[in-house]
Amino acid sequence: MASGQINVRVAESLRVQGNLALEEAGWSPSRAIRAIWQFAAQHKGNPAELRRTLERLEGNPRKSPTERMRLIEEGRSIVDKGMTELGLSISPELANLSYNELREMAYGEMLKEMGNDQA
Repeated sequence: MASGQINVRVAESLRVQGNLALEEAGWSPSRAIRAIWQFAAQHKGNPAELRRTLERLEGNPRKSPTERMRLIEEGRSIVDKGMTELGLSISPELANLSYNELREMAYGEMLKEMGNDQA
C-alpha cells in the first residue's frame, strides 16, 4: 500500500506536551494520526458523529439541545433585563411573534420605505 505524508503546524508547546502524553500512553504521533484518519474514514457517511467526536477531542463539544435551549433562554433574559434597565418595552402584539413573522414584517417595512410596497 502506498503511503503519504501529512505536515501539520502546531504550537511548539502543544507538540511537546502531546508527544509526552502519547509516549506515556505508548503511542507515537504517527500512530495517533493514523487512528484519527481511520476513525474519519470509518465515519465518512456520518459527518455529524465525526464532527461531535472531533469537537470533543478538541475540547469544544457541541451543546446538547437542552443546553442550547437553556442558553437561548438565558440570552432572552439578558435582553429583557437590558431593555427594562433602559426603559424599553416590546408591544404585546409583537412579543409573541415568531422570528419568521418578525422578519416578514421587517421586510414589508423595508419595501414600504423603498416605495416597493405591493400591498
